[in-house]
This record gives sequence, structure tokens and C-alpha cells, in this order.
Amino acid sequence: MSRINWADVSHAEFPAGQSTPRTVTNTADGIIESYGDSVPADGDTGFAPGCTFRHIDGSGDDVLYVNHGTKTSANFEKLDQVPTAYGQNDSDRGPSPAIWKNCPVLEFMLNPTEGWVFFDDFIVKGPVLAANQTVTELGDWMCCTDGTAGSTLTPQADAREGEIVLATTTADEDIIMSTLCGMHNTGQVTFEAGKKTWFEARVKVNNVTDAKIDTFCGFAQEGLVVNAAVLTAADALADVDYVGFVQLAADGDKYQTVYNTSGAGGGVTLSATAATPVINTYHKLGIYCDGTTIYFYFDGVRCADSVALSAAKVPDGEELAFYYTVQNVDGADLEASIDWVRVAQEH
Repeated sequence: MSRINWADVSHAEFPAGQSTPRTVTNTADGIIESYGDSVPADGDTGFAPGCTFRHIDGSGDDVLYVNHGTKTSANFEKLDQVPTAYGQNDSDRGPSPAIWKNCPVLEFMLNPTEGWVFFDDFIVKGPVLAANQTVTELGDWMCCTDGTAGSTLTPQADAREGEIVLATTTADEDIIMSTLCGMHNTGQVTFEAGKKTWFEARVKVNNVTDAKIDTFCGFAQEGLVVNAAVLTAADALADVDYVGFVQLAADGDKYQTVYNTSGAGGGVTLSATAATPVINTYHKLGIYCDGTTIYFYFDGVRCADSVALSAAKVPDGEELAFYYTVQNVDGADLEASIDWVRVAQEH
């Protein structure tokens, strides 16, 4: 009787890892142990809750994952990652796991050499601005309610979870919020090759009818907290650096994903129908850049279209600030609200 070479058996049963996960142990309840060079994607099937995945191409904290999802919809998380940096799922009020699960939020907070993170839930005290105010510094924010009498920026006293309402009553009126005074002036956000950037904000509008309202939520060049700085009176975006979501009055029930480099010959609409906002309903608008590609998210779900960081007119390397901007197009009483915003960037 020949002797069994267990090394040969092992190599035959468990070959080198690949992008499609290899199964080590499979049960009637699903796979409980697997490995490979690509972490299973959210929504993959067949992995039991608690299944471990060994990322053979990983290093440091990027080597061991556990399925926090179900057999029919996987959600693999790093084993040593604190799971409280985002919501329980993509559809709840909290930051979306699809965007934030690979962001070391707490590490950035505790070790600024690795990166930085900004989060405002407008609980302690949000910015307050009466009508007819020009550029005003309000804590972490730079704000403007135009130079006429029909616009205000107000925290909601009865909103225990924090909320700022931007209200306008006069046509061609703008309200602009730009986070971080230093960011507004110097532009802390830059989309750079090899560096990750995360962003998400939870916002809503009280009108999605055509010819009524313009909004912009995203990043644009620094120093734009002035009238018609991001949105123009012509129901369009100004020729400035920007990346983000825009709701234009010409098609009020659609969020478009857009980007531009100032002076490059006009902006690009990546998708004119990226997402559909519902009136008086909060939605989460998000952006993630993995260092090579910019992805857009609506309510925690990746939009169909993405753009390479190296593509023409993407403002890579430009200094940008976060803006939430509202423009009244026809004079109706309009409101746009922001519940929270989070931005993080890898150094």
C-alpha cells in the first residue's frame, strides 16, 4: 500500500487563491470559511453569517474578514474594524456601509498623520443666518443668504437629531453653506491619484417640480461663498471646479452627477438621471474615490456611472471645499434641509 503524501492532497484540495473565493469549509447553512485575493462583494450569495474570509493579498488589518450579512446577501467586514463608524445598513439614517466600511474613521480622529475626518450632525449648534446676509462665518461654516430679504438658514429646534433648513421665497435667490472655515478659504479636499476620499451628506428638498429649484451638494473650488458662486441665475452650474450632485430646475425630479475643471471648456454631466429624489424625503448623497476612480452613491447604493480620476475635466489635484447650495428659480416658497455631513481623506 503506497503512502499518502498529505502535502499533495492539500495542494490539490486548496489551490492558490483567486478573485472568485475558494471554499475551505461548506455546510448546509452555507460557506463558513473561504479565501482569495479579492474580498467578496456586498450582496454575494452562499456565505453563511459569520463566515471568515482570508484575504491572501492583504496586509495589516486587511487580511481577515467576517460576514455580517446573510447567506443571500453577504457583507464582509474587517475583523478588527470597529463597526460603529457607519449605520447598520445602507438604507438607515446613518452613514452608508457601502461607502464607509473601509474608512478608518477612528484612526483618522486619533492619528492625524494618517488622514482627517469632519462630521457635523448639527446637534450642538448649527449655523443660523437671517435674511439679507452676505458672507458670514458661523463656527465651522461659511454661509450666505444672498443680498435680498427672502432667504434664511435656520436650525430646527424640534429636530432632536439635528437639521438645518435653507429656505427661500424670492426668485434668483441663493443660500450657500460651505463647511470648515479653513476649507472654504484654502480647499482641504483634493482628489489625488493613490489617495482615498470619502463623502456623504443626508439632504432633502420640498419641491421636485420642474422650473422651481436648483441645488448642488458636493465639492467645488474654495472661496465661493458668494451669490451665484456655484449655481448661476441661468439654471446651470458656473464654470468652476466641482464634483458632486446637482438638481436643476429643468428636470427637478432628478439628481445629476457632474464634474468640471474651471476653464476646461465646460462641465461634464456623467449622468443626467443618476437618482430620483422624493419630495420631503431625506436621501443620502455620497462620493468615494479609491485613488483611481470616483464613484457616486444614492442612499448607499452605487450609481451606474463612475469616472476615472485621470479623465479630462475631472478636477484632480484641485483644492476643493464642501458646498450645499440652494437657488430659488421662480419665487415659490422653497426649502432644502441637511441632516448631517461627513468628509474624510487619506493623507
